[in-house]
Amino acid sequence: MGAGGCPPFLGIDRGKHPFFGNLNCFQRTDSLYQFVLNDGNIKTVFISFAHGEILRDDVEFLDKWNELKSKDNYDNLVKAFIRTVQMFEKHNKQVVLIYDMPEFNLDVKSCAFKRPLFSNSNESKCNFADVSMVNDFHDYDKMIAKIKKTTNMKIFYTHQYIRGNFPIDENLNLTYRDSTHLSYLGSMFFSDKYSF
Repeated sequence: MGAGGCPPFLGIDRGKHPFFGNLNCFQRTDSLYQFVLNDGNIKTVFISFAHGEILRDDVEFLDKWNELKSKDNYDNLVKAFIRTVQMFEKHNKQVVLIYDMPEFNLDVKSCAFKRPLFSNSNESKCNFADVSMVNDFHDYDKMIAKIKKTTNMKIFYTHQYIRGNFPIDENLNLTYRDSTHLSYLGSMFFSDKYSF
């Protein structure tokens, strides 16, 4: 459960997004998150988010609970993440972070004119060899390290599966639907990989 562009953190809103204005995250998600927090039948909470979007410095951070008031967006996000995990754990829920998949420097669809992918076709808009992973995980990893120090959050690491499977698999099928999102095939790839 969640809302596009919004962090899965309790009590958080995001305003002044350069493309979308105020995302109204708190209004769109608070009742969902409160439901999960207070439902005793829910034992495990899975958290995932697009790290590049959440860690943007050009989006205003707003804490609707008025607890997090740093002028540093990153510091506020780390504290909001810790607060969220600790609250779920206080309500007897195991929290599992699904480690974010990378973005790619090109929209992989632009490298294919039909499936299976023919990366060296003259009709292709780009050469698949030009597609590379954007390695921007430093702040994300730093954030996770801080969360692990103060919580019992578990992590499902996805990157061990990238080579040979993403953004194109061994059968030349696209496992990403653009530069950021997995395709249906890419999503289903993980269906038998989860260890929980």
